[in-house]
Amino acid sequence: MTISQRQNEPKNIKKLQAQRQMYSDIKFWMIFISIVGVVLPIIVSFITFAMNNDFFSKLLNFEKKDIGYISAFIGISTAIYVEIHSNFLKKLKEDAAKIQEQFDTDVFQLEWDNINVGSKPDTGLIFNKSKKFDKKNPNYTGFSNWYTLKAASFRYPESIVFCQQQNLYWDSSLRKDIVLLSKITLAAIIVIICALGVYNDFSLRNLVTNVVLLLLPICLFFCKIITEHNETIKEMERLRDINESLIETIVSNTSTSTDFLSKCRQLQTAIYNHRKSARPIPNWLHKKRKDDQEGESDDRMQQYLDTHS
Repeated sequence: MTISQRQNEPKNIKKLQAQRQMYSDIKFWMIFISIVGVVLPIIVSFITFAMNNDFFSKLLNFEKKDIGYISAFIGISTAIYVEIHSNFLKKLKEDAAKIQEQFDTDVFQLEWDNINVGSKPDTGLIFNKSKKFDKKNPNYTGFSNWYTLKAASFRYPESIVFCQQQNLYWDSSLRKDIVLLSKITLAAIIVIICALGVYNDFSLRNLVTNVVLLLLPICLFFCKIITEHNETIKEMERLRDINESLIETIVSNTSTSTDFLSKCRQLQTAIYNHRKSARPIPNWLHKKRKDDQEGESDDRMQQYLDTHS
């Protein structure tokens, strides 16, 4: 039985459903963190500006009031929340990565790496998350042929490295787009909040409470996004080099089957470590680029076939 056949077995489809549901749960909490860590401080900054502004006090007929202590409390509290909840998500990402790792090891017929990966994911977790996904998406068929047929149908065990290659190219360009967008958004927010503070002619204390402390959770949130995605991109580039070297052993025929499988297992462990630390990408971005990404994978595989067949 080939990888292309094993990946479509019902038990393996359930693993893909479970990991997708896990990542959906993670992304939901990431949205909640962004609301608390970014949206709330921005709203408070505008309220603080309005409460201490002559134009708005006259327009809405209220007495100007400095609420700097409130904004400072919100800024510090949300910064702490962003840090604590981000650490909580690490465990969820590890569980999701383990489910995806079990899918790969079963499909690739690789031994489970107890030393570096730890215990296998709980079967009850896979069942419950798979059931939850299936209930929400009863007609979803996107898990069929998870790895492109050209790669998954190649001779075994060489087909493993071509499937692993897809994992290492799949979302690299998306992460670069997110990093750029995050930098632009962060810069725009800093400029806006600082401009509000300058316009109201804040004192040094007000500058700290109404600007600096409100920017703290926002900067923390976006810095995490930028840092984590950049680290993931760098690690993916390193693993792609290893993957390319494995493909070269196929071309040069310099590796025995046992040695080749051992190296595939080592690379698979590195892919797992990359997954459990990588920041998930929004589903809508994946859907938007899915066809292009699959086309790129097919093209890389076809280039190999054209050159080395």
